[in-house]
Amino acid sequence: MRCSWCEAVLDEYVDATLPPRKMLAVARHLQQCPDCEALHRQLRIVDGLLHTRKMLDVEPDFSKSVMAQVRIMPVPHAPHRSLWIVALFYLICAWTAAITLAFAWPRAHLATNVIAAAGSSGWQAIAHGVHAMSPVAPIAFSIVVSVLAVDALLLAGIYVFYRTIRPRLNDHLAASESVS
Repeated sequence: MRCSWCEAVLDEYVDATLPPRKMLAVARHLQQCPDCEALHRQLRIVDGLLHTRKMLDVEPDFSKSVMAQVRIMPVPHAPHRSLWIVALFYLICAWTAAITLAFAWPRAHLATNVIAAAGSSGWQAIAHGVHAMSPVAPIAFSIVVSVLAVDALLLAGIYVFYRTIRPRLNDHLAASESVS
């Protein structure tokens, strides 16, 4: 018998739920293998501890005393980084989507006009780029304004939550705990 097989059935051996043949095989293996016998002894100790239950004597006002100790503990503060990471992730995704949509719709001559103008002076290149973007400007403008509006609403919501709703919620929870 291999140790890996013996270890797999050792729990059942301790509980005496194995068929008689397997019980005998495990017993023989335990006589020959000191490692498996040590594991067997540990399992018997754990099994014995699990079967000896002792009821804990709890004070009648145990819950109130625990809650009183919890109230004097310092309030854990959530890290402020997580909110900013989420906001930064949102901004990156929103602006990437807005820029992709704004530049994916221009006509095919956009790239050729800008590339052709790159050989001339800088101001002419900018003028050609603006001229090439003119068919898409209203769409790009509406996308950018929409993203900025959502950004402003999210920032306002976060500000209102942390300035007004969260303190009121904390006060309400503290009052409900003191009642019970």
